[in-house]
Amino acid sequence: MGASERNSATSGWRALINLLQGERWRLVVAVAAMTVAGLLQLVFPWMTGQLVDRAVLPRSPDVSGDEASLNAIAVALGFIVLAVMVLSYFETWFFAAAGERALAGYRMKTYAHLVSLPMRFFSRRPAGELASRVHSDLGILQEFLTSDLRMLVRYGFMAVGGMVMLFITAPGLAFVVAAVIPAAVAAALFAGRGIRAATRGAQDGLARTGVVLEETLQGIGTVKAFCAEDHETGRYREMMKAYLRPALRGLRYRALFVCGILFLLLATLVFLMWSGSRQVAQGRLTPGDFTRFMFYLAFAASAGGTLAELVGRMQKALGAQDRIRELLEEEEEDRSAPAGGVKAPAKTGFAFEGVEFTYPDRPGMAVLDKVSFVVEPGWRVALVGPSGAGKSTVAALLLRFFEPDAGRIVLGGVPISELALHDLRSKIAYVPQEVLLFNGTVGDNIAYGRPGCGMAEVEWAARRAQAHDFIAVMPQGYGTVLGDRGAGLSGGQRQRIAIARALLRDAPILILDEATSSLDAESEQKVEEAMRELMTNRATLVIAHRLSTVRQADEILVLSHGCVVERGTHEALYEKSGLYRMLYDQRLEL
Repeated sequence: MGASERNSATSGWRALINLLQGERWRLVVAVAAMTVAGLLQLVFPWMTGQLVDRAVLPRSPDVSGDEASLNAIAVALGFIVLAVMVLSYFETWFFAAAGERALAGYRMKTYAHLVSLPMRFFSRRPAGELASRVHSDLGILQEFLTSDLRMLVRYGFMAVGGMVMLFITAPGLAFVVAAVIPAAVAAALFAGRGIRAATRGAQDGLARTGVVLEETLQGIGTVKAFCAEDHETGRYREMMKAYLRPALRGLRYRALFVCGILFLLLATLVFLMWSGSRQVAQGRLTPGDFTRFMFYLAFAASAGGTLAELVGRMQKALGAQDRIRELLEEEEEDRSAPAGGVKAPAKTGFAFEGVEFTYPDRPGMAVLDKVSFVVEPGWRVALVGPSGAGKSTVAALLLRFFEPDAGRIVLGGVPISELALHDLRSKIAYVPQEVLLFNGTVGDNIAYGRPGCGMAEVEWAARRAQAHDFIAVMPQGYGTVLGDRGAGLSGGQRQRIAIARALLRDAPILILDEATSSLDAESEQKVEEAMRELMTNRATLVIAHRLSTVRQADEILVLSHGCVVERGTHEALYEKSGLYRMLYDQRLEL
């Protein structure tokens, strides 16, 4: 094992143990119970040997005294069994409780870190892969912390204690056992390296299968419409093959390791039985001593065999810990205000000043090129243009999902890079084209715009968004639990709930990204009537909206290949006979 691998293993162990720092008292109780139970288990073979000697060796003239002694030893053994049982309960309970509580905190830490990562991280990592990593890797750690770690400590104690008692009972035979240990340790180190590397590869492959599974289930309608079931099954099959290769390699290492350890144990056992029996026959060992020795050997051997299996699971846990640590080492968004930063004005507009931007995962493909415009409070500015022109990227930059490569964005005269992210985003209400509804109640989804608000405010926003009528006829009204992503609601209903959410936020800046694209004409008219009051004295950015709304904008910006190629009112742009007029005449959904 190289220095880097040793350092990685050491740091991995340290990180695992650090997870349990807050559970010290539970671990102290568990280890204390384990220690006492272990000591009692080590006493058990010693007393069993006395029982055998009393029964086999020549008796004293006082037969009744021998029988009383045998009975006393049997009763003591019974009490030992009872005490070990009770102590094992406390040991198992407190170890498992400490592991579960520690992992719950680690899950929360991982989740909180994950949602605090910048959008550039999510742009290069599929959601299915991240979900699989958090679920499967933390599941492996859960098994280790709640069960395997306890067994590792317990059987480690029994293996060491058993070896010590072997030397006390029969040193000559114990040296034979000790000679086998280096070979077992070497096998463990060799197999552990292979298991850890294979586990890491298998978990990566499993995460990729999760991506395919999530994509297929999310787009199952598209899959069936295009008769692509066989295609998606083939994709999943290829991902599963990529997972199986390292997974089977890890299993092969584990199988070879267990096989080698089993051979060493059985060969050693046969030799010890032969040698010990000879020493009893020669009078160098008493039957009780040999019984004690074999009991301790059984303890040490069973503990060693279990430790061998636990080594493989430990390496798997360390591999999972490495992957979670990689995630936790990703740099979070800096949500604090820069030194000397200022607060954003309560009522404010914003401006883009020569903004240039290229997505990190698409170098060389400029999305925005020297884009400049101003949106004052009370103004309605529309962005139109062909698909891929960069319209939605404008909204992403305003929300600071990404940082511009050049130029700057100012809010109320202050560069947004000088504002705390929470302060900036609290000034913006956003209605995206693809509405995401959470698996909660209708009321909770609307209140997402202002957490902690009352039901009266939620209903007010729903009425303004023309959503109250269809919500009222739901089984539990605003308390109706929506399915995954709002399953069961039409696209128009989902968008009206999203608009109600934005209305409730009551922010000075409003971004509408295809906000009414799924509404029928009647609903669109009602929603736009409600939104007209919302837009008053607010800086509104309308992205690729329907023609009726675009025509009413104070200014229309026409984007093409990331550049503003035309700007002006509907009437002025239509008279120019340029790109805007072509799009308008073709009746495209701008």
